[in-house]
Amino acid sequence: MKFAITIPCYKAETYIIETLQAIEAQGASLQNIEEIVLGDDCSPDQTIKKALDYWGKKSPKLRIFKKSRNYGEMINVNSMVASLPDHVEWFFHMHGDNIPMPEWCKTFQETCKKADSSIGIICASYEVFDGSKTKDLGDSRGGMEIINGSPDSVLGTLKRGCWWHNSCTAIRRDFFLGVGGFPPGMRQKGDWDFLLRYLSLGYSVQYLQKPLMRYREHPNSASGFAFERNLDLEESLQIVLKYASITPFCQNFVYHFKNSIILCKRFGKSVLLWNIQRAKSSLFMQIRNISNLVSCIALRMSR
Repeated sequence: MKFAITIPCYKAETYIIETLQAIEAQGASLQNIEEIVLGDDCSPDQTIKKALDYWGKKSPKLRIFKKSRNYGEMINVNSMVASLPDHVEWFFHMHGDNIPMPEWCKTFQETCKKADSSIGIICASYEVFDGSKTKDLGDSRGGMEIINGSPDSVLGTLKRGCWWHNSCTAIRRDFFLGVGGFPPGMRQKGDWDFLLRYLSLGYSVQYLQKPLMRYREHPNSASGFAFERNLDLEESLQIVLKYASITPFCQNFVYHFKNSIILCKRFGKSVLLWNIQRAKSSLFMQIRNISNLVSCIALRMSR
């Protein structure tokens, strides 16, 4: 069984060497890695140069997959996965600003080899840190859980949100391509959209209750960008609307009510910080939120 490592990145010159150092430290498990693919989304900095200078002729080979212009993470990842050799069955996904833990590669390989044929995603918990201190130690129970694809798991994922982190995961390549990959137009909630489509097709997810990655929070991360512009809520509304016809009225109402509270807090904070642009964005999103709720109710009633 052959594996690959995929690393999408954009303006990651500050972090990419630390990520590659942690991958190099995976030791003997790297022998089963066909290639490491660095998918650079047309970074204007030295991300590619620093990666190549550090990795050099180390094994496995580092292949640069560079975009001619910035397409966004979802298209970047879809293209990377499509470019993998056909004999690569699983790819281990890791963003260029995060750090895999010592057992990351070995654990995913061993779990993939034992995975049932219905499982196309194996994910694990992760620590959260901001560069100076750890903010969340993750799930350290040490067990394993199987989430089967079914209408109940779809509704549960709509209610709970995206419990799967696409930067600490192993994905079966054929399943990823068969589901259609990540949605090209999304920047923040594409993993949630993908997971819902995946579960809707009856595929299962294996969750490892141990942290295998350190997720780095920083102002230039995708999350920071999305929160500043309320893209996280805008994309969430689009996803919720897709499944409105199967979602109970109460669940739809509670979801949009929580959004409203979040937006009120963001508006208040924006005013205090005199961030007029974000305050306007929050007001606009309140209108979008109410409109989306009405549309969800209408779709449910027409079912």
